[in-house]
Amino acid sequence: MTEMTPEQWKAYAAQWQKAGPELERIRRAELANTPYNARAVDALLEIGASLPHKEEKPNGLVEMQRLFMKMARQQGLLPTEVSEENVSYGEEHAKDVRESGDND
Repeated sequence: MTEMTPEQWKAYAAQWQKAGPELERIRRAELANTPYNARAVDALLEIGASLPHKEEKPNGLVEMQRLFMKMARQQGLLPTEVSEENVSYGEEHAKDVRESGDND
């Protein structure tokens, strides 16, 4: 393959400047028209949850966020506690699907 000349690079860049926004519009339209598949989403979340996680070395940002949250709670800017249900991925949706008879 031969090297491109500066003129060819300029033509190439101009072509992508025109094509890029149109390709992005097409991509967004395809995503907007894709039906939501709860089973596929649940399967991907299960895969992600089952992968081994290697703890990264702390870089100080997590500790700083923890301190900011602590200060915000002390100043009454955040609730002191947040209760969350311990539900695995898809369990709640599967119950809704069974009750509604919907089989995505």
